[in-house]
Amino acid sequence: MLREPHLRFPEIEIAYADKWVHMVMYLILGALTMCDLSRDNVRPKLAAAIAIVLPSLYGGGIELLQEYFFPPRTGEWLDWAADIAGVVIGAGVALICCRCRRRREAG
Repeated sequence: MLREPHLRFPEIEIAYADKWVHMVMYLILGALTMCDLSRDNVRPKLAAAIAIVLPSLYGGGIELLQEYFFPPRTGEWLDWAADIAGVVIGAGVALICCRCRRRREAG
Protein backbone atom coordinates (compact mmCIF):
# COMPACT_ATOMS: atom_id res chain seq x y z
CA MET A 1 0.00 0.00 0.00
CA LEU A 2 1.28 3.48 -0.86
CA ARG A 3 -0.09 5.22 2.19
CA GLU A 4 1.68 4.46 5.43
CA PRO A 5 0.41 6.39 8.46
CA HIS A 6 3.65 6.19 10.38
CA LEU A 7 5.61 8.16 7.76
CA ARG A 8 5.85 11.87 8.43
CA PHE A 9 7.44 14.63 6.43
CA PRO A 10 9.97 16.77 8.23
CA GLU A 11 8.69 20.17 9.23
CA ILE A 12 10.59 23.06 7.73
CA GLU A 13 10.61 26.26 9.74
CA ILE A 14 10.95 29.49 7.80
CA ALA A 15 11.38 32.66 9.81
CA TYR A 16 8.37 34.95 9.42
CA ALA A 17 6.77 32.59 6.89
CA ASP A 18 3.36 34.23 7.26
CA LYS A 19 4.86 37.66 6.52
CA TRP A 20 6.52 36.29 3.36
CA VAL A 21 3.16 34.89 2.27
CA HIS A 22 1.52 38.28 2.84
CA MET A 23 4.25 39.99 0.85
CA VAL A 24 4.03 37.62 -2.11
CA MET A 25 0.22 37.79 -2.27
CA TYR A 26 0.22 41.58 -2.23
CA LEU A 27 3.16 41.74 -4.64
CA ILE A 28 0.97 39.90 -7.14
CA LEU A 29 -2.01 42.15 -6.35
CA GLY A 30 0.08 45.31 -6.78
CA ALA A 31 1.59 44.11 -10.06
CA LEU A 32 -1.75 43.05 -11.52
CA THR A 33 -3.38 46.33 -10.46
CA MET A 34 -0.56 48.30 -12.06
CA CYS A 35 -0.72 46.28 -15.28
CA ASP A 36 -4.48 46.70 -15.49
CA LEU A 37 -4.29 50.45 -14.98
CA SER A 38 -1.48 50.83 -17.52
CA ARG A 39 -3.55 48.99 -20.13
CA ASP A 40 -6.35 51.50 -19.53
CA ASN A 41 -3.89 54.29 -20.45
CA VAL A 42 -3.87 55.81 -16.99
CA ARG A 43 -0.89 58.14 -16.51
CA PRO A 44 2.01 56.14 -14.99
CA LYS A 45 2.37 58.20 -11.79
CA LEU A 46 -1.37 58.12 -11.13
CA ALA A 47 -1.51 54.40 -11.92
CA ALA A 48 1.36 53.73 -9.50
CA ALA A 49 -0.33 55.76 -6.77
CA ILE A 50 -3.62 53.91 -7.23
CA ALA A 51 -1.88 50.53 -7.47
CA ILE A 52 -0.12 51.20 -4.15
CA VAL A 53 -2.79 53.03 -2.14
CA LEU A 54 -5.86 50.91 -2.85
CA PRO A 55 -4.34 47.46 -2.15
CA SER A 56 -2.57 48.88 0.91
CA LEU A 57 -5.86 50.19 2.30
CA TYR A 58 -7.47 46.84 1.50
CA GLY A 59 -4.77 45.01 3.47
CA GLY A 60 -5.14 47.38 6.41
CA GLY A 61 -8.90 46.96 6.33
CA ILE A 62 -8.58 43.21 6.46
CA GLU A 63 -6.26 43.45 9.47
CA LEU A 64 -8.74 45.73 11.27
CA LEU A 65 -11.62 43.39 10.48
CA GLN A 66 -9.66 40.45 11.86
CA GLU A 67 -8.83 42.34 15.03
CA TYR A 68 -12.29 43.66 15.86
CA PHE A 69 -14.84 41.38 14.20
CA PHE A 70 -13.41 37.86 13.88
CA PRO A 71 -12.23 36.53 17.22
CA PRO A 72 -10.00 34.64 17.90
CA ARG A 73 -8.20 36.05 14.85
CA THR A 74 -6.00 39.06 15.44
CA GLY A 75 -4.81 41.85 13.20
CA GLU A 76 -1.08 42.48 13.10
CA TRP A 77 0.79 45.62 12.14
CA LEU A 78 3.61 43.52 10.67
CA ASP A 79 1.15 41.74 8.38
CA TRP A 80 0.01 45.11 7.08
CA ALA A 81 3.63 46.24 6.67
CA ALA A 82 4.35 43.08 4.66
CA ASP A 83 1.25 43.80 2.54
CA ILE A 84 2.46 47.33 1.81
CA ALA A 85 6.00 46.15 1.02
CA GLY A 86 4.62 43.58 -1.42
CA VAL A 87 2.36 46.12 -3.11
CA VAL A 88 5.19 48.62 -3.54
CA ILE A 89 7.55 46.01 -4.98
CA GLY A 90 4.89 44.53 -7.27
CA ALA A 91 3.69 47.89 -8.57
CA GLY A 92 7.28 49.05 -9.06
CA VAL A 93 8.30 45.97 -11.03
CA ALA A 94 5.13 46.19 -13.13
CA LEU A 95 5.76 49.89 -13.81
CA ILE A 96 9.28 49.12 -15.04
CA CYS A 97 7.98 46.28 -17.24
CA CYS A 98 5.26 48.49 -18.71
CA ARG A 99 7.77 51.23 -19.51
CA CYS A 100 10.07 48.73 -21.22
CA ARG A 101 7.17 47.31 -23.24
CA ARG A 102 6.09 50.78 -24.36
CA ARG A 103 9.65 51.64 -25.44
CA ARG A 104 9.88 48.42 -27.47
CA GLU A 105 6.52 49.09 -29.11
CA ALA A 106 7.47 52.71 -29.89
CA GLY A 107 10.92 51.87 -31.21
